[in-house]
Amino acid sequence: MIKARKRWLSILLTLTFLLSIVLPVGTAFGADPVTFSSALATVEKKDGQTLGWIKVDVDSDTLAVSGWVYATVTLPTGVKYAKDPALGTLSNYATAPSGDPGNVERKTSSDTVLTVAYPLDTTKNTVVQFKFDATGESKVNIGTDAADNINVKVTVKIIGTDGLQVGSDYTADLKVGQVVTKEVTASAETAKALSEAKNDQKAAKITFTESAAASLVQNDEIYLELPSSYFQWSNTMLTTSGITYGAYGLKGTLSIDSTKKKLTLKVDSPSALADTIAVTPYINVMPGAPTGDVTVTITSSSTKVKTATLVIGNVGAPTVTLSTKDTVTEDLLLAKNGQLVDEVTVKANGSIAKDKSIVIAAPAGVKFNGTPSCSVAGSTVTPFDDNKKVWIILGNAADEIKITDIKVDVDETAALGDLKLSFSGDAGATGDVVVGKIVAPATATATAVEVVSGTNAQAAGDITVTETKPASMASANIKLTLPSGVKFSDEFKYKINNGDEQTTSNAKGQNYAEINLSLGGAVDTIKFYGIKYDVDSTFKGDVEVALSGAALSANYSGKTILRVVNAKAVSATKRDSSFVIGSTTYKVNGVEKTMDVAPYIKDGRTYMPVRFAALAAGVDESNIIWDGVKKTVTLIKGDRVVQMTIGSKTMLINGIAVTMDAAPEISSGRTMLPFRYVGQALGATVGWDEASKTVTMNVQ
Repeated sequence: MIKARKRWLSILLTLTFLLSIVLPVGTAFGADPVTFSSALATVEKKDGQTLGWIKVDVDSDTLAVSGWVYATVTLPTGVKYAKDPALGTLSNYATAPSGDPGNVERKTSSDTVLTVAYPLDTTKNTVVQFKFDATGESKVNIGTDAADNINVKVTVKIIGTDGLQVGSDYTADLKVGQVVTKEVTASAETAKALSEAKNDQKAAKITFTESAAASLVQNDEIYLELPSSYFQWSNTMLTTSGITYGAYGLKGTLSIDSTKKKLTLKVDSPSALADTIAVTPYINVMPGAPTGDVTVTITSSSTKVKTATLVIGNVGAPTVTLSTKDTVTEDLLLAKNGQLVDEVTVKANGSIAKDKSIVIAAPAGVKFNGTPSCSVAGSTVTPFDDNKKVWIILGNAADEIKITDIKVDVDETAALGDLKLSFSGDAGATGDVVVGKIVAPATATATAVEVVSGTNAQAAGDITVTETKPASMASANIKLTLPSGVKFSDEFKYKINNGDEQTTSNAKGQNYAEINLSLGGAVDTIKFYGIKYDVDSTFKGDVEVALSGAALSANYSGKTILRVVNAKAVSATKRDSSFVIGSTTYKVNGVEKTMDVAPYIKDGRTYMPVRFAALAAGVDESNIIWDGVKKTVTLIKGDRVVQMTIGSKTMLINGIAVTMDAAPEISSGRTMLPFRYVGQALGATVGWDEASKTVTMNVQ
């Protein structure tokens, strides 16, 4: 029984599926048969406004039925037809593309709603267009209560020949108007420099910009008035391109009144979109004209044009600016000649007169190589002052001057960093411009280690030379030169790019070493190591190694290009010591040592064990003498004899009495001395660090 029920259920489901394929249920469409399109217009909240059109397109093939299309447009709150369509001409409100109103019938209407009907065309798409552009009829009145976005609701019903609706309603909410405030604003470019007693001078371009389409309408006039009779509009602007039309069709014409002070721009044709129109003024400046800003006052026959006063010129010397164009991507190398730098532009807000001069000066260590080029025809360009400067005399008036093909020689003394050229001259170009960056061909680094004066075969720090960029060094010789008083104890080693170990051949016993380098194509690194010095007893201070040679500079091979310190010569008696209060550990020249008693503070004075303090100051142990009978301590260092007595505040230095504010004493079986007095008596510099409770003593 259960199996029989399952079999009947299966048959029933199969029949249901087949019937659903064969028999239609209502009207179904593969695609939406009704589409909407619209245009957008800018409007104001006032009467007689034109909205964008609306089109309804019905695809007859998709519907596959005969009948009528009913289309209704409903205006939003605050928007009404200028005239109820029932009282107007229907073709001004709705029409088929053919323009034949006989195909469209008005069904119902009011000042906010219009319903039309038109037959379906089974041979092609059926289209109707709603319009809102007929004066006094389909144009709309927009009240202050209307929204800024004017959206019109469209409802479409398809009615078959049997009088029944086919499918559901098709609706759309279409934006056909955008409320804007229509206005026109004027702006001017940077004011141009103008000269007294000169005609036909170009001033700053003035641009008029609409906020919305038709902000300017046909026959609107804009007036541009100069400030006084010292300034007149030139007829040049009427015969040349004194006016620039808008991109969307806004056009006009210019005229000058009899006083020459008033210029009129009359609109000939408005634009369907927000547009611009521009005027390029030419001015005659009379003799005796005042210096300073030249203004123009903007007024209009249209209330939509905002009144303005613009600065379009300046009587006096032009304002000149300097700028560079990054035409050279490579940095400049120290100690190299004939290197190209960036292009320089001299730009003025007016015309720089013919015969005006521009002087360009290079900084210390830099000279011009050859003669730069000047973009102004007829100009002369002359290097002078041993090529440290260039003098340009303009061959014609110009408001922009390009100086190109600037090449420089950079010697070994030039400062690293930005290369600045200094401008001067009566053309008004003043100041500095950066035209490049100077870098060394390589860097030299080392760790400076201490060596003792008067001692031989002392190890110095390794030296590493690294190219700044590929090929900034050459495969050639490099020379390392030591200061007078220092010589190489022996030959030393070097490696290029951590390759095979190589040995110098001419360094031993000399204060220089020359090495021929064979470099690769990438950024090369050369390491010099195993360096030892013989230091003269008279030499003290930094051992600065000077690096030169064609490997660093082909043009300045005999000059020092790099310097690096890899040793510091100190006196054999030099001592740097430090003691910490309460600690039995102290340091001499960085080496830790141990005492059997710790320093302490008493009555604001630091007491040190005499033996260890004297040793730290360089006193030989045999010259630390204790007299148990007299309770005296005597310290002998070179030609100095220092003596102190336990309990006495008098110190003798070479027999001369010096009074101390604290007396030596014995503590834990050790003689403790006031440290500052003892250190200074032995020629040491004494210091105190409160935070770490550390006493320092330095003997040179």
